[in-house]
Amino acid sequence: MIRPPRIPAPSGWRAALVSALCVASGCGRESYDVADLQLDVDAPLPADAEVIRVCVSDHGTLERGAGNGRVPFPGLRAGEPVEVSLDVYDADGALIASAGPAPLDADTPYTTTPLLEPGARCVANGAIAAEGTDTWLLALRFLE
Repeated sequence: MIRPPRIPAPSGWRAALVSALCVASGCGRESYDVADLQLDVDAPLPADAEVIRVCVSDHGTLERGAGNGRVPFPGLRAGEPVEVSLDVYDADGALIASAGPAPLDADTPYTTTPLLEPGARCVANGAIAAEGTDTWLLALRFLE
């Protein structure tokens, strides 16, 4: 199958111009339309990151490969406020960075949090919503 050519993303001075135009026009950071809640970590993903552990109050934890610094956390009970924390681990399982806790709810579905020096490992007890109930999706991403 022949695929059409991809238009490269702006880089260098073009990326700076696009960013400046966005700020001047009043647009904010990109948000995902498909996610009900979004937490952005205001830092690049550490180079030696292997695993991201996301802890959501009263909903439990989720561990994913660090990949590109994007983590979906499905199954949150709709309408409930949550606090989101995360830990970043290297290949040896050592905690290398943390973020949060950051509160999110229907009135504040989007926020940013800084990446911090590692503290205590995040912990969250609970379970995701039962099948067939109304749920929310949390999108977590590291900004570059």
